[in-house]
Amino acid sequence: MSENVRQFVSKLVSAEALDSAKDFCLANGKSLAAATGAAVALLYAARAYYRVYRLPPGPLGLPILGRLPWLDLKHLEESQEKMRHQYGGIYSYRMGSRLMIVVSSYELLKEMLSEDVFSGRQLPPAAQRTAQGCGILFVEGRVWSEQRRVSLRVLRDFGFARTESVEFINEEIRILMEKLEQQPTEVKVIDHFNALTNSVIAMLVFGRRYANEDKRYEKFLENSKFLFDVGLLSALPFLFPYLSKLLSLLPMTRKIVKTVQDIQTFIEEEITKREALISTDADAEGTCLCDAYIIERRNAEAKGDFETFKKFQLVRVSMELFVAGTDTTAKTLEWLMIHMAAFPEAQDNVQEEIHRVAGTERQPQLSDKAQLHYTQAVIDESMRFASLAPNAISHRAIKDTYFRGYLIPADAAIVPFLYGLHRNSKYWKRPHTFYPGHFLTEDSRYAPSKMLEPFCVGKRACPGESLAKLEIFLTFTAIMQRYRVRFSRDYETKVDDILRGVCGLARDAGENRLDFVRL
Repeated sequence: MSENVRQFVSKLVSAEALDSAKDFCLANGKSLAAATGAAVALLYAARAYYRVYRLPPGPLGLPILGRLPWLDLKHLEESQEKMRHQYGGIYSYRMGSRLMIVVSSYELLKEMLSEDVFSGRQLPPAAQRTAQGCGILFVEGRVWSEQRRVSLRVLRDFGFARTESVEFINEEIRILMEKLEQQPTEVKVIDHFNALTNSVIAMLVFGRRYANEDKRYEKFLENSKFLFDVGLLSALPFLFPYLSKLLSLLPMTRKIVKTVQDIQTFIEEEITKREALISTDADAEGTCLCDAYIIERRNAEAKGDFETFKKFQLVRVSMELFVAGTDTTAKTLEWLMIHMAAFPEAQDNVQEEIHRVAGTERQPQLSDKAQLHYTQAVIDESMRFASLAPNAISHRAIKDTYFRGYLIPADAAIVPFLYGLHRNSKYWKRPHTFYPGHFLTEDSRYAPSKMLEPFCVGKRACPGESLAKLEIFLTFTAIMQRYRVRFSRDYETKVDDILRGVCGLARDAGENRLDFVRL
């Protein structure tokens, strides 16, 4: 270092200079701290504003609560529909502290949900502990793609592609008809449909039908229904993740966790029973989903793979089929009955067509479907008009990304707003009217619409959809062939409330009772 530089540095750090700096800081310390704090706050505010500005459009909310004070939680789909009209096919708002990206445009849904970055799932910590990274509905990445592929293959082999499945569904329909003969009036029809769909799933999963007096199975069904009906209460840890530890102490949260554990215990016990029945031969064949998984697991373990088909994976897949696969099908059938009672002209046309194609004695079969154009249109229109899943299970953005110029932050909830899709005048001639013509050509032939997405869309579409549609078609046509459906006397003045329904995890019909008049 040169002498000139040394002298310059010594002046900078001289005692006089240090004392001057000290005096300045003491005199202006508070101002400096305030200025620094203001600058940091301004930077954070600018960054937050920049991110919010680049989000899809949407309304502002309150800190912590977001838009919750303005939402009608009993009719959440109506609140979201108002926002759709104001902000368009993709918009954002906060529900609690969770950022929701709501998508109802068909084109945007197809594009967005086909991208891997939007195929994530997010579970609250308590649900993560019970799921253990298994199942299909709430896992992501390699586990999801692998298990979905396996489950689709098993469902194809043991579900909707087998003649035995059709025969079993028809047997359950026969039992349903006997119940309607015994009590044709003041019928709470959802109970009958739940029994039918539960039996079908039990045969598919466990290869057996449970006796009505089986207390273990009754408790299992009660638990499954509770999980589906608990509704938005189960979403609190999702909406307020920073309160998850506190919320885990609430009695309702503990009950949900205990219910999940009880369901898993029942299924695990049933799997153990199936394991004892299946031959260990290399060429062993199964008769149900459990058997198929067990055989696949043995084959995989023989090759050193102890993860893909582990027992708890089967437990979770079976649980998801029961919880998600029974109630949705049963409620779809309930809505069909309600729509027939509410729109008698449509019921007239369905019955005339079924009697013309299948007669009045022979039960309608799957082979009749191609000729039942109006009937198929009514089924589809009922699913559109009811929009049973107004908001399909939300996806998660895996990382910060941009979509159509909008910022979609990591962990944002991507909500497929199917109710908005099904009420959009861009896609439907009469969106607010029950109109089977939406699915008919000018010459009255059935014309399915790609705009109808009753369960979900994209890579996360429901794997059991084909089985559900088979149950719905066979059950609906059998009832329409034999019975005239109408509202019971005490409910004739409540039709508007029944049709409006109540929004939860599914869009339930209002409280109702129906009469079944033999034709």
